[in-house]
Amino acid sequence: MNDNISLQHSIEIRLNSTGYKGSDVDSILPEFITDRNTTVGLTWYPSANGPDSLTIYIAVVGFFSVFAGEFAKHLAGDMYSWSKEKLATLLRSKKYPCCAITIKLNDVEIFFGDEDLFDLPGAEEVVNRFFQELPNIIENVQPEESTLWRVSYDHENDGWTVNKLD
Repeated sequence: MNDNISLQHSIEIRLNSTGYKGSDVDSILPEFITDRNTTVGLTWYPSANGPDSLTIYIAVVGFFSVFAGEFAKHLAGDMYSWSKEKLATLLRSKKYPCCAITIKLNDVEIFFGDEDLFDLPGAEEVVNRFFQELPNIIENVQPEESTLWRVSYDHENDGWTVNKLD
């Protein structure tokens, strides 16, 4: 893994304008407290995935080579707490929820999204566990092999796979 860390990161939550309302937005705003410069933004957009879809986009920029593992653990811890306390509740309230997460670390993008995820019970917990597993997922990403990676969850074996896309 590339041992880079960020001085700045931003989190953008993209919500479908027909499936979410202002109170939904208020209910999921992250309340991160960090020493790093952090930006949280919300974007309303039409989606091909349906009205109950949302996309979480996390961009991390401004790297230097120290403490990458520690940074990933702190980011994942913040995101896991936020997901467990706020995001999972919102997803449970939607009739046909769909959630995709993209994390961009320097030039590498990690994508997690599963069309069938919410057809099974416990989908919210899988989204929570994605953030919990994030440091391990990042360890499996090899920037010299690919800049695009897809994370998938194997329901039968209760495990994660990380595959390069290009």
